[in-house]
Formats: sequence, C-alpha cells, structure tokens
Amino acid sequence: MNKWLTTIIVSIGAMLFLLTAPLQSAMLRGSIGVVVLFLLVLFAIYQTKHTSVAVWISIALIVCTIGFTTVFFIVLRHQDGPHLWVHDSTLQTEEAMRALLDGRNPYAVDFRSTPLVDWLWQPDGHDNPALDHYVYFPGMFIVGLPFFAAVDAVNGWYDQRILHLILLGVLIWSLVRLYNSRRQWVPLVLTVAFLQPLFFYYFIIGHNDIVMYAVLAASALALHRKRKITAAILLGIGCAVKQSVLPFTLFFIWYQLIEDGFRFSRQDIKNALGWVWPIIVIPAVCILSFMLWGFGDFWQDTFEFFSSASTLSPINGIGITGLLYRLGVVPTIWSPLDVRIPQILSVLAVVGVCLVWMKKRNSLFRALICGTLCLATVWFFARSFNLSHLGVIIEGLVMSGILFYVSRHSPADQNISKGTAGPISR
Repeated sequence: MNKWLTTIIVSIGAMLFLLTAPLQSAMLRGSIGVVVLFLLVLFAIYQTKHTSVAVWISIALIVCTIGFTTVFFIVLRHQDGPHLWVHDSTLQTEEAMRALLDGRNPYAVDFRSTPLVDWLWQPDGHDNPALDHYVYFPGMFIVGLPFFAAVDAVNGWYDQRILHLILLGVLIWSLVRLYNSRRQWVPLVLTVAFLQPLFFYYFIIGHNDIVMYAVLAASALALHRKRKITAAILLGIGCAVKQSVLPFTLFFIWYQLIEDGFRFSRQDIKNALGWVWPIIVIPAVCILSFMLWGFGDFWQDTFEFFSSASTLSPINGIGITGLLYRLGVVPTIWSPLDVRIPQILSVLAVVGVCLVWMKKRNSLFRALICGTLCLATVWFFARSFNLSHLGVIIEGLVMSGILFYVSRHSPADQNISKGTAGPISR
C-alpha cells in the first residue's frame, strides 16, 4: 500500500477524533491537537523510512487521543461525582462488585441505594432499568474484582475504565502481533479500528465492548499461532463475561475444527474435547454459581431482559422493534412485541450459510465476519439496537474486512517461528 496514502488516512482519523470526540474544553482540544500534529509530522517522516518507528508513533497517537481523554474523564468523574462522566453500565458494574464483596447477589440487589440512581435518565414515567437489572454475565464483575480491590485500596475509589484501558493495550498488542511480518499495515489497521467515532466515543464514556474486542483479538492471535488451549481459555472467559462473545466463539471453534480435519469420529470428538473444554467449563462454573444463588433473578436479568417479548426494557434504536414503534404498530416503547420466531429463524439461516461459507475457504477472519453477521442479526430483532450496537457491528466488519484484504493481497508469511506469526489466511 502507498505509504503516503497511509499517512493521509491516519491524519484523517486523527482529525476526526479532534473534531468529534467528547472533549470538554477548547483548551483540552487544543492541547491534544498540538500533540497530535507533532505525532503526525513524525509519522509522515518515519512512515517512508522506518516502518517500525511509524508503528510506535501510531500507537502513541492512540494513547494520546483515546487514552488521555479517557483518563481525563476518569479524573473529572472523581472530582465531580461518581454518577457523572461515565456510562451507567460501568457505574452499575462497579456497584455489582461492591455488592458481591458485601456478600449480596448482584442480580438480586436494588441499585436505588447507589449513585446509579442519580445517573442521567431521560424521564418517561419509568425508572432506569439498570436500577433493577444487571444484564451482563457474572464474569464482567468477577474479572474486575482484583483491579477494584487493588486500586480502591490505594486511592479509595475505582473506575472500571482503568481495566478498559488495560484491555485496550491488550487489543493493540494483539493486532500488532498479528501483523508482525506486515508492519506497514499496522498504522492503517489501528486508525480504522480506533479512530472512528463509534469506537472512541463509547470507549471514552465507559461502554464495556472493549472486553469483547480484546478477548476476540487475543483469541485470534492464539489460534493463529496454533495455541488452541490458550485460545479456548480466553474464549471461555469471554463467554463468562459478555453474551455477545458467544456467536464469535461458535465460529472460532468451527474454524479450528476445520483446521484439524474434524470428521465426527470418536477420536476426533475426543481430540476436540481435549482443547474445547475451557470454553465449556469456565462459563458453566461462573454462570451456574449465580444460577444456584438465585435462578429467577439471574434468568430475568441476563436472558429475559433482552427478549423482544419482554417489557423490562424500552424499545430503542434502529432495529425491527424500533421501526415498528415508529410506524405506530407498537403503541409505546414499553409495550411487548414478540418477534422471537423470526429472530430465531433468521439467526439459524445466517449460522447455516456462514458455516458452509467457512467450510469452502477457512480463515480466522471469515470466522470474525460470520460472528459479526450473526450478532447483528440477533441485535436487529432485539428491543434495543442503537448506535453503540451499530458501532460494534461496524468495528467487526471493518476489522475483518481489512484483515481479509491484507491476507489476500500481501506476500505469504513464512512458517511460524519464535516471536512471529504464520499465515493469516489459507
């Protein structure tokens, strides 16, 4: 790829951040702008001479834009109040950790006695559903507990975005390692992945989709390097944390089964279980523990809440339920609307087509595309399909598209050796 074109795209991404990011003052925007301009000049110089240096400059660009702004929001929140400068999902997860440490079931607690009650909610005669329902799997607050305990012991306060920043580092590292022998592509990949508004805006305010991104990128890297157990452990943790990881896990497993020449023989099944077991055991132990603690509360929060037939959450966004509401088919955003049958049939159709498509030409990035399409189908029929969900879909499609293009248009890598990656696509 033309290096000057890469420089132009990276510059556009940086300018897009400066123009659209939720920076709270002209001084802050100007300060970040000066640093960004300096880094862009350095990038233009080194992109044509030293690719490795240009990669580090592009990483510094992500740190100085997204990373610094997120830290700034964390500091503002600490100064102004725990319910400000943060998304309610992050605030709720922090309170769920506090509840667990106090010996209370996070799926049964009433969050009205926490700062979440002061979080901005558009008044419509209903309370914020987050006050009554914790919708994520228990891994979300379990994974954060060590960081919560360590940071809170030192500072006396904690912000879940500290963990998100660490996971952003994991995501960047995974993408760079995937491109170890194609470093000229790294700045482009990082720009397209991170310097687009539907990623950095929601990351800065505290949406937890970074958990999914980091798990999938690290798992892809592990599978890419033939480390099946490592990938399975990562995917197992991901499935215990967030429901949206599940469709990607299905296609990552299918990818590896095709690679192994799986034929449903007794020996093939035994071999598959030899590496798949963490994907089953980790979420099973985590989820069953809370199911036994309070099945009704857990089921209502993590499954029934998302059902189109439920009235626990409002209809919101650009999916089929939002369209029917705007057409007047549904009287209010809190009315039940059961579209589960078309949802299930559509998901099954997408899964079937994707499994066949991957069988014809197997690659990790086809697995990523398939997981994205499956997740988009699930969300399209859900009660809520808004811009944050669209951002996840765009992120998945853009990343898989870039990676697939590179795998088809770059020279083939050498076989895996220590510290390098092997072929991305077959």
